[in-house]
Amino acid sequence: MEKCVLLAIFMLATAFTPVDNYLFDCGSSTNTTIDGCNFIGDNPGSSFSVSTGKNILGTTSSSPVAPVAGSALYRTARIFTSKSSYTFPIKSKGRHWVRLHFFPFTYQTYDLTTASFDVQTQDTVLLSNFRVQNTSSPVFMEYSVVVNSDSPVLSFVPLDNSVAFVNAIEVVSLPPGLISDDALTLNPLNSYNGLASVALLTSFRLNMGGPVVSPATDSLQRTWASDQDFLLHKNAAINVTTSQILTYHTGGATPDTAPAIVYTTAQMMSPQNSATNLFNITWQFSLDFSYSYLVRMHFCDITSKALGQLIFNVYIGSSLAASDLDLSAQTQSLVTPRYFDFVLPATSGLGILTVSVGPS
Repeated sequence: MEKCVLLAIFMLATAFTPVDNYLFDCGSSTNTTIDGCNFIGDNPGSSFSVSTGKNILGTTSSSPVAPVAGSALYRTARIFTSKSSYTFPIKSKGRHWVRLHFFPFTYQTYDLTTASFDVQTQDTVLLSNFRVQNTSSPVFMEYSVVVNSDSPVLSFVPLDNSVAFVNAIEVVSLPPGLISDDALTLNPLNSYNGLASVALLTSFRLNMGGPVVSPATDSLQRTWASDQDFLLHKNAAINVTTSQILTYHTGGATPDTAPAIVYTTAQMMSPQNSATNLFNITWQFSLDFSYSYLVRMHFCDITSKALGQLIFNVYIGSSLAASDLDLSAQTQSLVTPRYFDFVLPATSGLGILTVSVGPS
């Protein structure tokens, strides 16, 4: 499995409606609405089935210590003492979100803080020997996987005489083409093919220079965090924004690629920094390099008054990812969203990945 780092560096259309839209409040007998999304109670029926040895629906009155959206989802959980599976009838094969929510608590004799388990589909191991290390806040895992079966199975496998559990599950279809088959590699800069079939786990998704974007304001129910905690030199950049209407070009970004707020806000090199050329604008990420990564970078020229005024370089780690990048030369227009995908191969160990933009 590859992991992905989704970065937002800087038409009116019908909102995408997923054909498959399974949202489950696991362990609950009632429905729960979060950010306008209705999570149905975990009562197997015509829409899905659960295969499990024991029907254990855990509840707690406690909530995560850290305030989080959707805290009501974390007051119930389905608990598994043996390998157990959810099966979903799928109407449209292709790429889907598989989102898993975890918050451990103690229910009767089951201490979920000690749970150790695997989570897998028919094709992919999503979690191996998984334990929730931080018991003060929930763990949210977001996967983008390709579903090739009419009835995909999501299995939870307890390890070492332990149990498995899950608080909520989302299985939601995604727009065709959201992840294209082609990307770029670095050192040397080359083409990469086969991305469309790869399972992805979201590591980071940031809105550069703008606010946090909640699932309620994203057509694909994504969360985009602020980039402020990831900036290496905060004084190297200033936030900019525009009220101009975005122009979408065929074959490029769409309103589903990222919400408009992602493209109408940006980090721009500060005037003082630009005058002295002291720093690139740099973000840094702690990663496990034993995985390969997809880095998606979003751009939109919202600062230029004419074509050809904004030309810059892009760096990923120590590699030059794009030299003399002129967005307007590619689009022949301003305020036009673009994105670029880069695949980084797996190496080894924990480390820091830097992503930078700077003068050409």
